[in-house]
Amino acid sequence: MRRPFAVVIILCAAPALHAGMPVVRLDELAEARFQTISFFLVVLLICATIVRWLWNSLAQDLPKLPRLNYRRALAMTALWGLAAMVVLTMISGARELMTPGAWERRGATHALIDSVDPRRQRIEAWRDALWAWSDAHGGAFPPHELAAELPPEASRTLHASGAGFVYVGGRARDSDAILSYEPGVYAGKRWTIFADGRIEQLPIAQIHDGRAGKVAP
Repeated sequence: MRRPFAVVIILCAAPALHAGMPVVRLDELAEARFQTISFFLVVLLICATIVRWLWNSLAQDLPKLPRLNYRRALAMTALWGLAAMVVLTMISGARELMTPGAWERRGATHALIDSVDPRRQRIEAWRDALWAWSDAHGGAFPPHELAAELPPEASRTLHASGAGFVYVGGRARDSDAILSYEPGVYAGKRWTIFADGRIEQLPIAQIHDGRAGKVAP
């Protein structure tokens, strides 16, 4: 009886114990994708069960219909799902052809250009401030973003850091040169103002090439 008691005392007095095997875990992005795929697989299996039950229930009243096992019900559900994806893709393509230029790609989907985008609205307000300054100074753009008569808050983005738009001075009005764009706090494509008033989303590499005059933006 003394030995077990002594072992318990030693274990309790030990500063730390290390045991077990290393645990391999997915990162946040992989875990989110795994959860999404698992969800759709479960939904597919449930839908196949419902399709099989409905089909076999109908077959009781229509003897000519063959009985449907689960494997065939699963294949039928997957086939119908693929057909629905093809139809939706065709509808999306027809929508784009019927309204050319009204849609733009945002991530994995398309959205109306006129739909509410806070970042676009913010850079549009910044463009309007630059054009108002230009109209008041004979068509010239301000030498820098902190020029007098420019509202200080107009040159700031909506980012929590309060970072301002990158401004390129010395541009001629109505040219195709890049005038201003979103800073590096935004990943991916950035909203960009051209000296002719256009606003587009461009990758940062194309913005740098446009500033250097290597390619036409």
